[in-house]
Parts: sequence; C-alpha cells; structure tokens
Amino acid sequence: MSAQERDNFIYNAASYYLVGVDPIEKFFSIHELGIYPVAPSTANWRGFVATFAISQGQLILRDLITNNGNKEDALVVALNGITPTIIKPSKAPETSSWREWHYNNVNLLIPYTGKVTITDRYNNFGHTAFYEPPEYFGNFIILSFKDGKVIGEELHRNETNIFTLLEEAF
Repeated sequence: MSAQERDNFIYNAASYYLVGVDPIEKFFSIHELGIYPVAPSTANWRGFVATFAISQGQLILRDLITNNGNKEDALVVALNGITPTIIKPSKAPETSSWREWHYNNVNLLIPYTGKVTITDRYNNFGHTAFYEPPEYFGNFIILSFKDGKVIGEELHRNETNIFTLLEEAF
C-alpha cells in the first residue's frame, strides 16, 4: 500500500503536516459536506487533501482540493459561501474528463473535540501507511480542542528524528 498524501495544517503562521487525530471519526467528514470525491491514485484513497488552520483560536478548514473524477454532472457544492474553481489536473491525459475542485479560503469552522498531532517535518521514505516510525517525523505539537476551540498545546522535540540524524552525519 502506498503512503497517503498528508493534509496540511497552519499553526502560528507556520506550515505543518497533520499526522494524527484522536478520535478521528469525529474530526472531519467530507461526505457531510455533500462532496463525494474519488481516489485519483493509490497515494490518495480519500480523494481529497485539506488544509486546516487555527484562526482566532478556532479550528477551521481553510482550503480543500477534491478529485471528483469524471463526474461532470456532479452537483457543485459551496462551502461557507465559497464555490470551487474547477480545473483539469495537470497530470490528467488530454482526453481525460477528470476534474478537481479547488476551494480556497473557505474558513469553515470545525467543531471538533479531541486531539490533533502536527509535525514540522515528515518523510515516509516510500514506506507504507501502516507504520511510520517516530524518527520519520520532526518536532511535533499535540493540540487539544473542545468544540473547535484550542484548549491546550504540547510541544515535543524529537531529537532522534531522521532529519537531525542526517544533518549531524554530514
């Protein structure tokens, strides 16, 4: 199985990768938004990549790219009043009818209660999505939420991550 494309997370004006959600079933459901993407490849079985962020202490869905396959008749869904830009992916063959929906600056509040783990550096080195050892992550932050509001932050420095080890070796 291919490692999966990671969602992005903007926190304190810095970019991170979203690497953990607990409980995941309560975090985000694209189907509840009325969008039913299809997998564009084995590296993205969900059919979408999201960018989440913290805005004024609240968890939001900032940007979303979905792959809607060749469903040209699919009902276009507005998110928080934002309609997507619909484009043909650059990787698609000229004769393809595949389309992506690009939502930018949606700023949709996510009323999540639980914990989210983000990291500043990540590389799966071609491994599967089943197990990613801790040394493949940089430093990470665990954010706690109650109804979408940030209620806690834990910073963890990962001194044994592969990036630090490689930098020290050279």
